[in-house]
Amino acid sequence: MYRVEKPWGHELWINGQHPCYALKKIFIKTGTKTSLQYHNFKQETNVLFQGIAKLHYKKNLLVENDLVTSADIGTTVLEPNSVADVSPLTLHRLEAMTDILLFETSTPHLDDVVRVQDDSKRSHGRLVEEHMKT
Repeated sequence: MYRVEKPWGHELWINGQHPCYALKKIFIKTGTKTSLQYHNFKQETNVLFQGIAKLHYKKNLLVENDLVTSADIGTTVLEPNSVADVSPLTLHRLEAMTDILLFETSTPHLDDVVRVQDDSKRSHGRLVEEHMKT
């Protein structure tokens, strides 16, 4: 188990890098958001345990993920005990309206992140500097 620092909060990788699945405890600070991203192979399920979040997703399925504009993005509010299943190629982002705590379980494709927009200008994939164990 180890902690990964993010610009928006942190992830606790509970089962390390298990070959069959991943389990993460994720904290996102009020007013921050994850990357607008998609995964080519990764399937994930997120369960919100504490706080209020907005889930941003691509509502216009006719537009390619890398070409979306704000008009192509929809939102829905997530409250505690909400579940969000994210299939491969689904463009998504979480925004914390309050401090939020969620758990994510997924397939083990942990390098499979294509960032379409990121407030910190981070590149695609797993970022080595975020995974430095201290």
